[in-house]
Amino acid sequence: MESTFMRHRASWHIKCKQKFVHVTKLGRLSAADTTDTADTDTEKELGDEQSTGVKVPRIARSHSTQISPVCFFCDLPGTDLRQVMTFAVNDRVCKCAALLQDSMLLAKLATGDMIATEAKYHPSCLLNLYYKAGRVQSSEDDTGNPYDTLLSDICGESLALAQVIAYIEDRRVSVSTPVVFKLSELKKLYCEQLVRHKVPLGTQTHSSRFKERLLTNCPHLTCVSHGRDVLLTFEQHIGVALQQVTEHTDSDAVSLMHAAKLLRSHIFSSSYHFNGSLTDSDKAVPPVLSNFVTMLLEGPGVPDESSHICSEAALSVSQLVMFNAVKRRRHPPADKPQGPLTVRHCSGTETPLPIYIGLMLHSAMRKKIC
Repeated sequence: MESTFMRHRASWHIKCKQKFVHVTKLGRLSAADTTDTADTDTEKELGDEQSTGVKVPRIARSHSTQISPVCFFCDLPGTDLRQVMTFAVNDRVCKCAALLQDSMLLAKLATGDMIATEAKYHPSCLLNLYYKAGRVQSSEDDTGNPYDTLLSDICGESLALAQVIAYIEDRRVSVSTPVVFKLSELKKLYCEQLVRHKVPLGTQTHSSRFKERLLTNCPHLTCVSHGRDVLLTFEQHIGVALQQVTEHTDSDAVSLMHAAKLLRSHIFSSSYHFNGSLTDSDKAVPPVLSNFVTMLLEGPGVPDESSHICSEAALSVSQLVMFNAVKRRRHPPADKPQGPLTVRHCSGTETPLPIYIGLMLHSAMRKKIC
């Protein structure tokens, strides 16, 4: 066709050319011609398959060779390969590679993280890498704690809680008597351990959550609310504690009974007769009674310079106790069980203070009584 146009010196208008020969149409026709050729080749392949009776997948026809996965560390294939799925493994491998200065491993990691590259590995190869990094770390840290590498992967809050639980267990073993812990004291110890492990204390530690964590990790620990405090103890110690409380109550009652008997024996074994003077009031009561009241008011201990002020109060109380003490308990009369009880005091226990009070009342009320 081209030689014919040249021989006849063919010419045409541009508008006429665009009507019959359009650039877009020419491209579509060329593409359609290519598609027809590909379909013809496909039909030939299908005919060959039908003649042989073996079906070849289209994917197998397009990719005749497959690349088998290999280990990221040893570059060897295997059937037990595992794929990296977490960033924790990727970060730890990067730290180990930087610690070992493995140029080949660092070059592989420079292409992208192990999750994006779909890296696969043998479990034994990964463990060998960890062991090598651990040995290098322990050799470099000669002066440090050999457990720092292991503890660096554990949360500081968990370490602080573990030390509090260790303190509780040590007290349980070392002390023979039942141990009772206050939640506030354990929480204070927990906060000190958090500061030790460089855990920031941005907000106050929640006491209830801390208590729940203790009860979860110590199954034999139980808590009891006592007012505003929360007490923690072991279940096996509750019965022993209750028994000791009962025994202590009985022993206290017996001690009070012996103290009362001792004081009453000294009160009734001594006698005082008024000789017309109120200056010798310190001789009116036995020393045992005055010392007991002094310790009751001031507390046991070494007396100081201001103790004489309180001793006057103790002497007055001792005189009233001695004046109102009776050998036998008096009962109201049978005809008047609810009436007033008449008490007759012994002249031998009449101390100066009641006599002074009686004289003052008589001098003030004498005219009205008459």
